[in-house]
Amino acid sequence: MSNEFLKDQNIHVRQIMTSSGHPLPLPLWKEDEIFQSIMEELKSNTMVDLIRCFMLYQLAIQAAPIPGNVAEVGVWKGGTAKLLEIAFESRGCKKNIHLFDTFSGLPEISADQDRHFHKKGDFNDASLDYVRTLFQNSHNIHIYPGIFPESAKALRSAGFCFVHIDVDLYKSALDACSFFYEKLAPGGIMAFDDYGFPTCPGVKTAVDEFFSRDHRERPIYLPTGQCIILKR
Repeated sequence: MSNEFLKDQNIHVRQIMTSSGHPLPLPLWKEDEIFQSIMEELKSNTMVDLIRCFMLYQLAIQAAPIPGNVAEVGVWKGGTAKLLEIAFESRGCKKNIHLFDTFSGLPEISADQDRHFHKKGDFNDASLDYVRTLFQNSHNIHIYPGIFPESAKALRSAGFCFVHIDVDLYKSALDACSFFYEKLAPGGIMAFDDYGFPTCPGVKTAVDEFFSRDHRERPIYLPTGQCIILKR
């Protein structure tokens, strides 16, 4: 791309180059009108930042043709769950989406590495009634209050194409891996929101521990701090 072309487009080279001289990646999320409209509506209902939400949105679209249900563990105010619902609907898929949360904040902290950063009841500012209201017109959304995986007993024989896990804690992440992995369809995706964040060390420990067994799939770490599992 020549400097003359950039000047014609009113773009200065210094605005698209990093300090090392490499071009910055294009912010393609700004060009996706569906995604932009979702985020404008739901930004106050999620703590997941724009770039991670865009990654989640793209992964959901990738999983849309795969048979199976969708699940999210760690719902808070329902923002990313609504993002998933709209992403699948944008591809003509009316998937059953199962949402799991205590709706009273984090459960009891069992792992020492988690106690440095979290305590029981953190993130307790979202209510079950609030999330039910958000999805009051969505007949494919199923909400399960309580401690996971006890709250998921009705789904022991269900299959899944996409699972989003946003739990912060070692035990919760390990329980999610144990519950969903065998239920995930070939080509299905598990996405972990907190894998690379230093304030959630238990999540990485749990995911690495679970997927190091029996030559299972390797976690794919993303620059956003998320990681994904692509089921073989």
